[in-house]
Amino acid sequence: GYLYALSADGTLSWKYRTGNKIYSSPAISGDGNIYFGSQDGSLYGLSHDGRCLFRIVIGDKMDSSPALGRDGKIYVGSNDGNLYGFSPGEGNGDEK
Repeated sequence: GYLYALSADGTLSWKYRTGNKIYSSPAISGDGNIYFGSQDGSLYGLSHDGRCLFRIVIGDKMDSSPALGRDGKIYVGSNDGNLYGFSPGEGNGDEK
């Protein structure tokens, strides 16, 4: 699947491809970073211009949308029944 970013006039700014469909809505931090889960079992962190900051492989599909905690962590549920919390940058930066 793809995550798309559109400009204010509706034109495509960039798109980012994951290994499977994306059902979650992205969460956007105060500094403009974008976090979302994919059916490929990964949590992604992208910069405002679509560069991959990190990819954390959880292993099971993620349908839920991530939430940003007051503690700075990213929280997301997985289809394995668990809720995960990560600090931005804990991933491996893998750009699949």
